Amino acid sequence: MNFLNKYLTKKNLLIWGIAQTISLMFCLFAFWFSYSFFYGRYQQQPLNQNVYSKIVQERNYNLVFYKKGCPYCQSAEKKVISESKKSSIPTIFINVEDPKGKSLVAQYHVNRPATAISVRKDNVNTYIYATKVNGKIRANVGTIKQVFTK
Repeated sequence: MNFLNKYLTKKNLLIWGIAQTISLMFCLFAFWFSYSFFYGRYQQQPLNQNVYSKIVQERNYNLVFYKKGCPYCQSAEKKVISESKKSSIPTIFINVEDPKGKSLVAQYHVNRPATAISVRKDNVNTYIYATKVNGKIRANVGTIKQVFTK
């Protein structure tokens, strides 16, 4: 009993409570940051499946298919977005779970979310922009660069 009285003082309980509050706040911030970082970038791009019909008339565009929570899509997301911003070719980001996205998946015969399609006049090429190498999921940097070149 003497041991408990020594360590369960008001000061120690106050310090413990403050430490718990700070750790809870840190966990909530970490969750918010990781959610917005990993799940929000593709959706935040200015061109998505809603503007698809306007761009396809040009016959010079890219389609990037993704799925929320897909580890392959997440591993390449930063590189795909940065290359699309550097490119003069319009890139449309397609969520494969969205109703409009599902119709484009069927139209272009997309088998997995981490797929990019380049359309240059009558030449249509399909690329997988992330794969598993030696047990680790990685972006296919060379493939991604190829998608965004003319």
